[in-house]
Amino acid sequence: MFPLPRTRYGIPDAPRYPFTIATPSGTIYEYPLATWDVGRFRLPIAGGSYFRLLPGRLLHNALSDVDASERTAVLYFHPYEFHRGWLNLSRPAWRRGLRAGNLKFALSRVLLHNFCTGLIGQRLKPLLGQFRFMPLGDIYRATREGSINGGG
Repeated sequence: MFPLPRTRYGIPDAPRYPFTIATPSGTIYEYPLATWDVGRFRLPIAGGSYFRLLPGRLLHNALSDVDASERTAVLYFHPYEFHRGWLNLSRPAWRRGLRAGNLKFALSRVLLHNFCTGLIGQRLKPLLGQFRFMPLGDIYRATREGSINGGG
């Protein structure tokens, strides 16, 4: 979930730190994806296409600001973004796209999933040396213990 308007999974008024949602089946722990405020704009910086399209220096500045504000910056990456070769759609996926008359969508997927994937490692490596990263499970435990800002 992104605390942003106008994204596929955006919820503009959601908190920007770990929070809970009470449901009849139990508590859901939500970890919003990292965003950065620049003037009156809020940019997604969490990973995926954003991490590939935004300049490396901007990502560094954004994560520095998030870190200084003591918010948890949740990042995500798709496995294909660390693949060194060109990714293609499978034949069944191409056929489905052609049958649905959606060749434009299929082509855009191929381009999107291959565009600048080599930059992920280049941009992530210096950040790993500068900031403290931890698995989401560790963040969950720290949030439940109240040792991460905004938890529980």
